[in-house]
Amino acid sequence: MSYPISEFFKRIRVFGASLSDDGRQLCFVSSVSGSPQLWIADVPPQGLIHYPRPLTDDEHKRPYIWEPGLKWIGVDKIAVMFDTDGDEASFIEILDLKSGDIVSVPRVVGSRDILSHVSDDRKFLFFSSNRVHKESQSLFQYSLKNGKVEEIYSRKGINLYWAGKTHKNEHYFYEIESNVSNRLYSINLKSKKVQPIFVEKDCAVGIVSYHNKNKFLVVTDFKREFQNPAVLDVSTNKLDFLFPDKWDRSTKLFNKKLLFIEENRAGQSVLSIYQWRGHREALKFRWRSKLNKGVISHISFTKNSTYALISYHSSIEPLTYYRMNLKNFKIQLLMNNYVSKIPQKKLVSPKIVTYKSQGRDVYSLLFLPKSCSGSGIIPAKAGTRTTKKCPVIVWPHGGPQSQERPQPRPIFQYFINKGFAIWAPNHAGSTGFGRTFTKAIMRNWGTADLPDMKNGIEWLKKSRLIDPQRIFIVGGSYGGYMTLRCLTQLNGQFKAGAELFGPSNLLTFATTVPADWMPYMDAFLGNPEKDKDMLVEQSPVFALDKIDCPLLVVQGAKDPRVVKAESDQVVEKLRQLRGERAVEYLVFEDEGHGFFKRDNELKCYERVAQFLERYL
Repeated sequence: MSYPISEFFKRIRVFGASLSDDGRQLCFVSSVSGSPQLWIADVPPQGLIHYPRPLTDDEHKRPYIWEPGLKWIGVDKIAVMFDTDGDEASFIEILDLKSGDIVSVPRVVGSRDILSHVSDDRKFLFFSSNRVHKESQSLFQYSLKNGKVEEIYSRKGINLYWAGKTHKNEHYFYEIESNVSNRLYSINLKSKKVQPIFVEKDCAVGIVSYHNKNKFLVVTDFKREFQNPAVLDVSTNKLDFLFPDKWDRSTKLFNKKLLFIEENRAGQSVLSIYQWRGHREALKFRWRSKLNKGVISHISFTKNSTYALISYHSSIEPLTYYRMNLKNFKIQLLMNNYVSKIPQKKLVSPKIVTYKSQGRDVYSLLFLPKSCSGSGIIPAKAGTRTTKKCPVIVWPHGGPQSQERPQPRPIFQYFINKGFAIWAPNHAGSTGFGRTFTKAIMRNWGTADLPDMKNGIEWLKKSRLIDPQRIFIVGGSYGGYMTLRCLTQLNGQFKAGAELFGPSNLLTFATTVPADWMPYMDAFLGNPEKDKDMLVEQSPVFALDKIDCPLLVVQGAKDPRVVKAESDQVVEKLRQLRGERAVEYLVFEDEGHGFFKRDNELKCYERVAQFLERYL
């Protein structure tokens, strides 16, 4: 049965949530009313939450989507990050749930304030901001008593972020070198003395917990490929890793007694809980269920040490939240966010498949409609056989240093229902497959990963699953850039392409990103003056004459990451080359990087679907 595209987008979309200190209230961000707003609901002893009520209703001022900072201050106040129509000039407000009053943390217009944590005594709120040095984040605290903001520490040209961990007067923070490298320090709030904790170069480190006078529990990939928990002895600078160097593992420690490990196995999560006494002991709990087919993206604990809040999503289930009783590990589903009339059993989960490229395995997600599920690289079920080869949509992910994991993409399910296959590769630069693989993209945009795209498409053709004459490509952000890169470099492969808010000219992109991104750009992308020739070669805008198929471009007018001019350049040059009908262009005036208002999201993907189906 075929369903209209609107039916696939009927779900309660949640972006972030937080349990109150006593675990009895859930605050979350959702666009269920049309635009992202803040909601709150009582959590019953058993069963789903009942009748959430909105705390905000401003269509333009909305909770910050990319990093929903929801920090409870006791049980009747909550600190929240906001921006305006996705402009990411974020600011912080404190909502009093009893009185309805709103207190704004003093802000500097145009700066970006990033909420971190609230002190245990509920006297201070900590955040970073580029209000002092526009090109870098510095460390601040805000007094919840007198409303004053105090700068704690800054280093011009270097981004500093609170780690959200404290021990007595010591607060920990990160010095960020790049997306994959940082250093860990502590600062004494009384003396303002800064001490290095782990400052090795060319590695990432995250603090989990202070252990004792000389030891910390951290997560790092120092001299390793994967990020894993280790006990750090600062007196010797030695690390004692808890697991073998295979797969990334994020780590949370509850009450210095229970060690929560989320293992990312080729994109799918496995949650294990161990006894902890300064070292890993007996396995206490493992989530043995269908949840191992999806992603656990968040784990936090209530202040009263009673509950854990766990978020989960998969390709067929929207992001939802569970409350775990930390005494008996019983799990309570708090939300059922799937509200479409389409039976969930009709939705399709991906196969995790690998192919060879540049001498190593590349992992990818492959979604197949029922008509394509029994041929080539995917074993046929008993009594089934493929009746036809299906068209395929190539979906390069954003980032680029991110990972395509099983997640709810309604547009995928719509196209699969229409008979399309979806292929989403984790090409060079992706996270989750080792540090070397992730770093390969640095200063190699569209170069390190292009062979993986080319070889993957050839692999698809040989699979006998897809129609080689009906290959489409769609991507957003870096995936939008990769869409343009493939269209200009892999000629003759695609029937049509849709590029969503992706960079097109790396020379201009490098100079128009948010100001506090600038310290990273030379190492991440390249310098527009020193590396001009390289960036010109890697920029699709200078090779648009090679595009040999129809193109749709979609952009948010308030995008601060990939500004509208990046899309304008593509549209203007293609129309100069081939006339007004050479490219279609859709702009959302009230969106930033991505489309988070419900009507805009549906309108965007309706247009993408209509466009691709026109050339089927």
